[in-house]
Amino acid sequence: MLKVFLRKDLLVGRDPNKCSILLEDITVSRQHIRIYSVVFEDKSEPLVYCEDVSRSGSLLNGKPTGAHSSVLLSHGDVISLDKHNYFCFIQPTPLTAQRHIFDRIFERERTRLTPDHMITDRVLGKGAYGRVHLAWDLVNHKQVACKVVGYGPNLAQGTPRKARDLHMREFNIMASLNHPNILALHRVIRTEHNIYMFSDLITGGDLFSRLDSGPMTEIETLPVVYQLLKALEYMHKHGVVHRDLKPDNILCTRHANGSRIVLGDFGSARLFTPGTRLQSQCGTLEYLAPELITPHLVPSARGYTSAIDYWALGAIVYTLLTNTTPIVESLDRIPTKLQDFELTRLEDNKREWVNISPEAKDFIRRLMTVDPRNRMASDEAQCHVWLARHMEELEDLYGRATKEWEPLDRTDFKVEEKIIDGSAVPFHNLPDNFRCSIGQLPDFLFEGSLSSDELTAEPGEFEQT
Repeated sequence: MLKVFLRKDLLVGRDPNKCSILLEDITVSRQHIRIYSVVFEDKSEPLVYCEDVSRSGSLLNGKPTGAHSSVLLSHGDVISLDKHNYFCFIQPTPLTAQRHIFDRIFERERTRLTPDHMITDRVLGKGAYGRVHLAWDLVNHKQVACKVVGYGPNLAQGTPRKARDLHMREFNIMASLNHPNILALHRVIRTEHNIYMFSDLITGGDLFSRLDSGPMTEIETLPVVYQLLKALEYMHKHGVVHRDLKPDNILCTRHANGSRIVLGDFGSARLFTPGTRLQSQCGTLEYLAPELITPHLVPSARGYTSAIDYWALGAIVYTLLTNTTPIVESLDRIPTKLQDFELTRLEDNKREWVNISPEAKDFIRRLMTVDPRNRMASDEAQCHVWLARHMEELEDLYGRATKEWEPLDRTDFKVEEKIIDGSAVPFHNLPDNFRCSIGQLPDFLFEGSLSSDELTAEPGEFEQT
């Protein structure tokens, strides 16, 4: 019996210097698999993953896991290293919140939805309007995530129209983006009762979970910042502002420093036109720019621009390096004076700043500049000495982290309409000629849909055998 502990990796193989579980069979690689766990919240069930780090490969329930890839383990899964060495994952008391009891409609839909995907009963996360299930891409035999949003008569929260419109807006924005540092949306299917959004399953956890063991070092943080700047530069160039950047929404594709990271959760994202300003409130308090929290205090803030994303980036860098949040932590502590937002008030001898280099401090302060007109954007930030002096190494690491990424073919990408329940009438259908291309979103010209203008407006253990 091999026990899996939180925040402690298990490396299995023949290497006596590195492996915690030693196997002697010559067909097993010196380092074959790594078992690790990710905890998103204290009350949530740990997610246990198996990463193949071998040259010969591994099998999950008899199927290849894929070279140097990770799979999420479920109770009863069997991991095979070769013909003689395999492990069975045992999770004797899974949390009931992990599973979803299918209602009649959902059970009928998921079995008839598509022959190419299978949606499991394992729930990876829940939100106000839906939940994320573990699913399988049966064509490529790989795990994916499926976000299920209900908007039919059985919707528990909100209104059908609001739920439908919110997630169709999220789909349209994600469908227009094609970048290695942005979560890839592969398929969207809409039925009479639900929207199903299939995307990559990201197996390295989020940045927030990385902070459980303490703050990150500057060397660990630099590749993350570099990739976020790449993502923001691309998004803003294509007219999208995220509006809810925070460590929880930044996902790691692998359980290793320097791996590719991706931005997720585009539910708050909006389209914008350069030179124009947005007005609606959104985001997470600790990472909100002054022009969003107290616009009356910022002279230039008649609305806001994509500069809010760079303030949030500065707050994220601060959080990664100190494991604390700057400026605002609760509604009871919102600054009442403009100077209270200035990071200059944090002296260099403050506890959270002691071990941070002067260059990193300056980088954070120039992103968290109160006046958005003077705030650094991507080009200037990439030239800042904190990044610039490591640019060669960052570019090399970025090339290695993204070498296996391939852009998606968006030529014929559209929502697939499926009428599963013949007795029900769909809310509306999409036009046959619906297309999404980079930098351009379609206008919908019929009842119940969203125009481009509306898109910018508010609505365990292991057993060896």
